[in-house]
Amino acid sequence: MNTEISTKKLLEALLHSYIETHNLGQIYNGDGTLLTTLDQATKFIDGLKEETSPKFYKVPCSWEVYGTTVVEAESWEEAISKSEDAPLPSDGSYIEGSFRIDEELVEYEKEKELKS
Repeated sequence: MNTEISTKKLLEALLHSYIETHNLGQIYNGDGTLLTTLDQATKFIDGLKEETSPKFYKVPCSWEVYGTTVVEAESWEEAISKSEDAPLPSDGSYIEGSFRIDEELVEYEKEKELKS
């Protein structure tokens, strides 16, 4: 006899068996109703994850770095001109106190979040 059982039904049966063998028959949803199906268990667990999981934010910010670049030139004027097109220095140092939050962009992101 070949009986096909869906994965969902199998998992529900396993959940019920686990609840019964571990004396967990009195597990309730947040609204006070008894937890009885796999869908309900999944929704319950997902709800707990959502409630306890921290949100992550990409905070727009900027800062200044001091560095030097080496260019070949005949004069300071030519060196300055060439350095403006040169790659950024890789040996920079953070300029103390230069860190800034882009408040305007933060406000824009907050408004966007409220609309969604």
